[in-house]
Amino acid sequence: MDSDDVPPGLRELPGLRELEERVRLAKQRTAQVSWEAPAGPSADDKNKSMLALAFRLGTEILAALVIGTGGGVLIDGWLGSKPLFLLIGFFIGAGGGVVNVYRAVGGLGYAAGYPGARPDIKCREDSGAPPPAGSDDKGR
Repeated sequence: MDSDDVPPGLRELPGLRELEERVRLAKQRTAQVSWEAPAGPSADDKNKSMLALAFRLGTEILAALVIGTGGGVLIDGWLGSKPLFLLIGFFIGAGGGVVNVYRAVGGLGYAAGYPGARPDIKCREDSGAPPPAGSDDKGR
């Protein structure tokens, strides 16, 4: 909308300049939008991402095993009970490594409580249930 298109009686209205500016910005944004579908990743990019995932999973398991076994060796040295805590630490580290790999492959991340892991259970926002007593959440 140009100032020349506005009738003379409407040029004095408050906020008309701001409206013209907003329309101009909106036109610029829509001119920048591309409605074509983005190209997918190439086969080389897919191979690199799979290799990166494989290295990450290997590192997750190795780090958990080293930390668990190392902790077991330290506890054994402190208490003088040679193989007991080494074995316990090894199995705890192996379990931790498997859990880390499960989180990485499942896309769950490292947030507490595995959000989104159970799609059959609805969140409180989706269920329509009222907020717990004493909470500041007044419902949305």
